Amino acid sequence: MIAILLSCDIAFPPARHPPGEKLSEQLRITQYVSYGAITAMPHEIRYQVTFGDCDPAGIVFYPNVYRWMDRCFHDLLRSRGGHDALCKSLGALGIGLRNASASFLRPMRDGDDLTILIELLEWSPRTLTVHYVGTIAGEVAFTGQEARALFVATPAGMKAGDLQPLRDMIDDHGEG
Repeated sequence: MIAILLSCDIAFPPARHPPGEKLSEQLRITQYVSYGAITAMPHEIRYQVTFGDCDPAGIVFYPNVYRWMDRCFHDLLRSRGGHDALCKSLGALGIGLRNASASFLRPMRDGDDLTILIELLEWSPRTLTVHYVGTIAGEVAFTGQEARALFVATPAGMKAGDLQPLRDMIDDHGEG
């Protein structure tokens, strides 16, 4: 499946976001696109940082960024029926995390309005890499990646299964 992105330019693989960079509306993904092993996905959530999200220095405690990326991914799945329904239809145990990383480019504080955007989904046969960017007032606060797998039961135990059926479900749905 190849879809065409009409309203913006995007670099494949995703560009790095330097500290203090503002995401221009022209560069923000506004429509769904799939190209080879890459799916651009304009899926985002918004979150207002609270006092309880911060450490004693008054900045966001870093594990919260991983929690918010996970929430954004599961919100994307919810738009396709949800994690449990997708796993049931795929005969899978779960869409689990294999690895996660983040780069923190500016402090996030109590009261900040944070937008977490899934920029890209990068597919390989057994690993889905999800690319995130978190912004406050258009300024990049963090970038992150998660490597996920579709875990299935086998007689030898649990293993990472073929992701193509999940990709078909996500790509067939699109966004927009």
